[in-house]
Amino acid sequence: MRDWSREHHVRVAYTLPWSFSPPDRAKAYQRLNAGRALRIAEFLPILRDARLGAYTVREHFADTDLHLTAEGAELRTDETADLIKHWRVWTTEELGQAAHAPDGAQAGKNTWSLDFPVNSPPHVLTLATVCNARRWPFVCTGA
Repeated sequence: MRDWSREHHVRVAYTLPWSFSPPDRAKAYQRLNAGRALRIAEFLPILRDARLGAYTVREHFADTDLHLTAEGAELRTDETADLIKHWRVWTTEELGQAAHAPDGAQAGKNTWSLDFPVNSPPHVLTLATVCNARRWPFVCTGA
């Protein structure tokens, strides 16, 4: 995928699924997701979702812990578009530190901490949703 993308001048990145996480379990879920992302990073860059897929605002989810409400989807779409537009991605070192960091530990030199407020505005959305929303057509175009 990396080679094809490079040859065709297309950027491809993975984004972690965003799911509801009770505040008392968010850090453990972030560590789990960081480990998953680290394995995927062998093949694709990972968009830099500072929450690593764990989001604690129940009101932004509809019928399941994975389906966002319209308000949640709009917030996430805007944040994801910004990550793509500015090409903010995790390094493998940061993901490795996050996967093994104890609760509240600093996960990088001066980059971020697992101790951020997980109920602040969301950061990622799947690329398909960004494209389907057609709010950010630059995301969907390639070579």
